[in-house]
Amino acid sequence: MNNSAIQMVSKEVYRRFPDFSGVKPKVQAQKSPAGAFVEKTYLLTFHLNARLSAEKVLPRWVRVVVDESGKILKISTSR
Repeated sequence: MNNSAIQMVSKEVYRRFPDFSGVKPKVQAQKSPAGAFVEKTYLLTFHLNARLSAEKVLPRWVRVVVDESGKILKISTSR
């Protein structure tokens, strides 16, 4: 996956989830089922720890599945 596609997806995540602005994604290639002809997809994972109070921290995740061109196929988030 090229760098410009990662930046394009990151901009969309930052727009939808402003808390994640500036967080760099972890990029993983996803495996296709054996024998299946499926376009190559990638999983981009954004993670941060949101501070609720002085002693409480809430881990937050945004997972984005994209195709090789950078088209977003699915976005999911933790609470």
